[in-house]
Amino acid sequence: MAPTLTRGMVNSYSASVTGGSVPADLYIRDVPRMIEFMRRYDNPMLKLIKPGGSHDKLKWEFGSGDLMSRDDVTTGTHTNSTTTLNVTSGLKYQKWNVIRIPSTGEQMLVTAISSNALTVSRNWPAGGNGVALAGPVAVKILGVAIPEGALYVDSPSAFGEVDYTYPQIMEYTWTYTHRGRVTPNYEVKTDQFRYQQKKKMKEAASDLDSFLLNGLRDPGLGDQTRPSTMGGLRQFTNAYSSSISGPLAFDDLMTAMQTLYADVGPEAMGKTVMGGMLTKRIWNSWFQPSRMTTGRDKKLSLVWNEVETDFGVVKFVINHKVDDNELFIWNPEDCSLDHYEGGNWSTGLYSTNGWFDTGFLRGDFGGFFEAARRRTRLYGYSTTASDYAWLDRPA
Repeated sequence: MAPTLTRGMVNSYSASVTGGSVPADLYIRDVPRMIEFMRRYDNPMLKLIKPGGSHDKLKWEFGSGDLMSRDDVTTGTHTNSTTTLNVTSGLKYQKWNVIRIPSTGEQMLVTAISSNALTVSRNWPAGGNGVALAGPVAVKILGVAIPEGALYVDSPSAFGEVDYTYPQIMEYTWTYTHRGRVTPNYEVKTDQFRYQQKKKMKEAASDLDSFLLNGLRDPGLGDQTRPSTMGGLRQFTNAYSSSISGPLAFDDLMTAMQTLYADVGPEAMGKTVMGGMLTKRIWNSWFQPSRMTTGRDKKLSLVWNEVETDFGVVKFVINHKVDDNELFIWNPEDCSLDHYEGGNWSTGLYSTNGWFDTGFLRGDFGGFFEAARRRTRLYGYSTTASDYAWLDRPA
């Protein structure tokens, strides 16, 4: 092969560039290192949810026991003297219940029940007329007061609820010939096969994290045409979701938490707020006007991760996989990541007949999202920055 000839000044450019003089096949590239894994692979759900147990059935069920609600609502209108009170759920009551109408302060004694119609003594215990009820109003069941010597009466009973999910098989493969495995490149200088295995493990963890948030349960089919899939946090929270129109306000968050407080109490209610980065910026903006600095401060923080409220300390967790216009209020302790018997992550080699290797990484997982009434989801609020006066602006 004849040498490549040139005349005049030799510069540092490859001959593939106009005016270059160094033959392209002799040009040595300077690639001292490559940053590993540019795409993010942080997994908020996997960090928050505790490991669970193993199961050997296709359908995984989980339940939550409950106490009977002491809240109800009247139907229709009532005069100040009527002794028949129509309610939404007559099954919640028993004879000798004492009930209270919060909007008027009047108490009543239940003396008989027929479906959703209560016979009551008005203005208990003074007697006489009560206060007219112009429309549906809230009713609080205070409890029961039975006269001495009275025969027993049937009391209402409350049963828990059962929910379910399915396991989901996840598998990843990669194949290299012997030469492909040992031939170096600028990204990997040594074992290409092991490096790809490392990549797949990170990708698989990120995918599992996404399903724990967004998964929709399905039993699948046994003919290899339809997989079984797990349900995620969103599916097991949707029944308790609320739509927000316009900008998200701090009062929206507090109202949602007050609903949880009234339903399940301060110890059981969720106090972890999870949303995307835009929602976190909105959260920060709520508290910027309250920030105080001095002339000696050399560092200004615009970050608020925890806020003490009437419901306790509320913590914000950023999850970039949550939609920009939604947030979850939940308790990660109510959730777990379970796996099918023998279905935790495993890796190995498929048997091959040629001079190449096919690696695999597989797992069989499902998420348990119990006690749905302890959490809620707010969604649909504005994502326009100009709708939020203090968004990222120092006070």
